[in-house]
Amino acid sequence: TSPWTPKKLLKTRQVWQIGIGVGGINFLIGAAVISQMVPTIMSYGYERAEATGMMTVLALCALPLSYMFGWIDTKFKTKTAIIVFFIWTITALIFMVLPGKWTLFVSIFMIGGFIGGSGNMMGSITNTVFGRYDFANAFAVIYPICVAVKSCGYALTGVVKTVTGSYQPVYFILIGLSALALLNAVLLDDRRLGRNSIEEES
Repeated sequence: TSPWTPKKLLKTRQVWQIGIGVGGINFLIGAAVISQMVPTIMSYGYERAEATGMMTVLALCALPLSYMFGWIDTKFKTKTAIIVFFIWTITALIFMVLPGKWTLFVSIFMIGGFIGGSGNMMGSITNTVFGRYDFANAFAVIYPICVAVKSCGYALTGVVKTVTGSYQPVYFILIGLSALALLNAVLLDDRRLGRNSIEEES
């Protein structure tokens, strides 16, 4: 019974802001970072086993930090949580390109937070804007947009590594994309367009 058809959704600005700016860039960063995290850590002078161990630490950090972003979401509001999330992401990526081994440990912790929080944002903001009863229709259009953008993350990593011979330029590109996502989050109109309640006959 939802009035939100695919055609109507594709003409709605918030759908593109969520699909590209919140979910798409978010998942693209995750794909690009995780796909080359081990060789990046090894470039700091660590062995593969040590780099793999750090990935385990990263995953463990994701658990409590995912809860933290969920708490921000419910305590304040989803838009605020997304803004904080992308500020966090930019900071994590900056630490990854700073010289010195100690910055790597900070980045591992913060990227763990990024991974933990990344799955929360798109679903939460879709629910905020489209409500409980129009969520399914909206998410069915938003998610494919997100996945299409995410798929570019692997190609980005491969092309930049091939052209430059280094993974580091990828991080500068991701910092720029994160800044755009932060701007998008600030400008996002999070007023509810869908329904959180319906008439019984509906």
